[in-house]
Amino acid sequence: IADITNEVLLIVPIAPFLVALAMSLAFLNAAGPAATEQRPQVQTPGKTGERDLAFAILIHVPCVIFLFVFFPELGMARDWDLFALPAFGTVMPLFVYTRHALGKPGPRSYMKRFFVAAVTTGLLIAVPWIGINTSEDRSVSRYRTILGLDDTDAGYGYEILAMHFSDRGDFEMKAVAYDKAYAKSGNPRHLVSACSARLRSGEIKRAASTLRTYLDSNPGYDLAREIYIEALVMIGNMPEVIRVCSDGIALRPDRPYFHFYLGVAYHHEGFPDKAKEAFDDCRKLDPPTIMVDAMDEMTGAPGS
Repeated sequence: IADITNEVLLIVPIAPFLVALAMSLAFLNAAGPAATEQRPQVQTPGKTGERDLAFAILIHVPCVIFLFVFFPELGMARDWDLFALPAFGTVMPLFVYTRHALGKPGPRSYMKRFFVAAVTTGLLIAVPWIGINTSEDRSVSRYRTILGLDDTDAGYGYEILAMHFSDRGDFEMKAVAYDKAYAKSGNPRHLVSACSARLRSGEIKRAASTLRTYLDSNPGYDLAREIYIEALVMIGNMPEVIRVCSDGIALRPDRPYFHFYLGVAYHHEGFPDKAKEAFDDCRKLDPPTIMVDAMDEMTGAPGS
């Protein structure tokens, strides 16, 4: 219930607009000349009220069912986009009530006062939102606060925090955030992302050790193998690069990355024939241009 309440609060910024729209419709309906000429004595309020109620129920009930039945624990700091739209449906009864409660127009000054209040409310919400999201420091502080309040299954929340650290250029803290994401989610992508961040922060040996351990039990995860190869190249351990690339080719011969770095390792170890053979295999797999250029530079024979 707390999560759902939080999601309803997410659409508070548009509540003044909805109420203003309801009031405007009421004013226009009452002020229009055709209203008195075409429907002077017809008792339509009841039927109109029934139609509005039916419409509100049509929108409101499915949204309530979704909010209470379809994983409501996904709320709070996670999947706001998933819950904000259904939460909007809970505003419909308020919209209908406002429209009927204001069936008779009031003074125009009342409308002006209301719009001033609506704009003020919107600014009080929008300005802090802009202030937070235009500053990486404030964004980091916000996510830390959110995760401090609730970090249950918060892998995605820590991933967002890691992205903010990345935008700040703080790769050490990015790795720490991904470590926490992996601890919460068990998603190997988070583990690999933490290791990739450590390569950028200079913790190369630690990243290599983590990936080597992971690949011992999960040899089929290509992304982990690729980042491990990158770490080995940075360390300069070419014999290990040859072994890891060969294992990768045995599992996934269609990955140009493994053939490319196998050739790089052979080239650095002084085996030009083996390097050329690996590069030829890589070219057959339509590698990216950056690999093609690197192979041309090392072999000295473009397109060979």
